[in-house]
Amino acid sequence: MAKRTLHKELGPNCSHCTGIAIDGPPRINEHAKSIILAAGVDVIPVQPSPADVWATAETADLVNEARMLTPNALSTPSGAIRRKNAFLPLSILTLRAFFRRRVRFAVGVRKDRTRRRGVGYTRRMLVCTVRGCGLALEKVDGGRRVVCGRGHSFDASRSGYINLLQPQDRRARVPGDAAEAVRARRRLHDRGVSRAMVDAVKEMLGARAGEAVLDAGCGEGFYLGTLAREAGIEGHGVDISTAAIEAAARRYPECEWIVANADRFVPYAEGTFDAVMTITGRMNAAELRRVVKEGGRVLVGVAGPEDLIELRGTGKDRGPKLREVFGPGFEPAGERRVTAKVELDAEGVRDARTAIYRPLGRGAEGGMRVTLSLDLMLFRAA
Repeated sequence: MAKRTLHKELGPNCSHCTGIAIDGPPRINEHAKSIILAAGVDVIPVQPSPADVWATAETADLVNEARMLTPNALSTPSGAIRRKNAFLPLSILTLRAFFRRRVRFAVGVRKDRTRRRGVGYTRRMLVCTVRGCGLALEKVDGGRRVVCGRGHSFDASRSGYINLLQPQDRRARVPGDAAEAVRARRRLHDRGVSRAMVDAVKEMLGARAGEAVLDAGCGEGFYLGTLAREAGIEGHGVDISTAAIEAAARRYPECEWIVANADRFVPYAEGTFDAVMTITGRMNAAELRRVVKEGGRVLVGVAGPEDLIELRGTGKDRGPKLREVFGPGFEPAGERRVTAKVELDAEGVRDARTAIYRPLGRGAEGGMRVTLSLDLMLFRAA
């Protein structure tokens, strides 16, 4: 029934229907005018994808004209408004909606899998990190790049990660862990010395197959990648170090890896994740609370006071500080200290010294028995 006279013919032809949904064309033409006149509710997707061009003053004029003819019609611009001024004269309801794939969103609505938060719905997605933007990033060109509604574009690397780090978010010329430290940490994990730690993380987080899990400050991806392969989670890792993310993407291509400064901004929409973890990484409690779902779990891991005591001396007990940082917006749900004694040969000791910050002196050459200790605290988003 794609006709210019749709608004006249719709009623007689569909009198037996209790409701009618019309997917209008993403452009202004005679069909669009007729659809707007025929509709009792106009949902205008302001910025669902870079291809749509509904966010224009011309659309607003058409809705105003239709209101004169059908004064009981309700108009709702939906999406992240990028041309807000066009809709100001309308004084109409605004629904902030987030979804990556429209078909998936429709299926979610039918199965009641969307969740209302405040004024809108959220859906797992990356968001643009360009200052003042924050629009959803859509994969285009077969996933080779992502682009937002304002045209900001980010290419995927050959290994599959996406670099969203902005110049103002760099803390150094080469921020984060250096490539040498990343390689040393990877070799240590490959020796199996971290098995007790990753088992404790998996147990405390309680991640189930299919759950979306964020690792903020993921490093070279050992913890998240291991959980993805052993628990079947949908893994998303963020780190400021390009070298670390490169290593993670090559080892664990089944996860999504992003270069960004999670200390300042986690580049995902609010309420995206079922669970979040940060293992010996930075702790931006406000951002972690924003991206985790209501009632979601946040697992924080910090080095215990005796962690590598043989190489860097006695450390601090960070428990009190953690409880203070994760006080607002969270409820404590459990604590655990995991400690293991491991034997390292001379090469392993050199890797441990390279991987950690501020080791004690050079020390004797040769193998030694070292202590690994990790304090884990689980919180729930309140």
